[in-house]
Amino acid sequence: MRILVIGAGSVGQRHIRNLRTLRPGVTVVTVDPDVPADYRDYGTALEAGRYDAAIIASPTDWHMGHMMGLSLPEWRVSFLVEKPLSARDYTPSTAVSMAAGLRCAVGFQWRYHPVVTAMREMWERNRLLKFTASQNMIVKYGLTCLETIGSHVIDLALWVLGPALEVDMTTDGRTASGTITHEHGESNYQLDMTKDPRISYVVSGADAVSLPPDNQMYVDELADFLTYVETGIRPARLATLADGLAVQGVMNQCKTVS
Repeated sequence: MRILVIGAGSVGQRHIRNLRTLRPGVTVVTVDPDVPADYRDYGTALEAGRYDAAIIASPTDWHMGHMMGLSLPEWRVSFLVEKPLSARDYTPSTAVSMAAGLRCAVGFQWRYHPVVTAMREMWERNRLLKFTASQNMIVKYGLTCLETIGSHVIDLALWVLGPALEVDMTTDGRTASGTITHEHGESNYQLDMTKDPRISYVVSGADAVSLPPDNQMYVDELADFLTYVETGIRPARLATLADGLAVQGVMNQCKTVS
């Protein structure tokens, strides 16, 4: 198997390690420029050979361009793109449309966390999920609380509670808070990317579960993506580009406050 990985930061490196665990004979070609603007040179790697699939782990601002490039008729490479599909206030529907017919997915790994079953049971009892998360990531990611922390849990809420009917959320880039009314309940958020220690948990009524870091969820998601690429059968937990657009739509409705 031959895989192109665009971006070899912490998430890209994790995917590379997991690829080699899942497919020991895999050939990995990595594009990871020192200057972010040079991500346009991933086309050189594409010209060097055909790929079974690609992983887009570049900075968020580049996701849309990389999705479009991989979707071009001369390449037509299926891909796993890290979340979110693009920066807030943009909706990359053109890129998604171009990828029609490819076997693509979005990296919402939290669907694979071992506590998801317990979270669903909490929702069945209370029809409400409250997500609380914090981690000091301002220096690394800038003022991107919704993109960095929020996109994970918004996808979980949409997956469990159904489509968003109303969004009442605000963000100043450092934090994000508010409520989403879903087809089958409500989700509430208190997110903060300015402070440690790292905290991530879900509360519903008197019930609560923690969401500690877990590499196995990345492994399981990647295994499902490779299965999809190889067989054309998409495992149910694997997030689609349409799922990514749904999260993007919620993010775009969040109000910005100073």
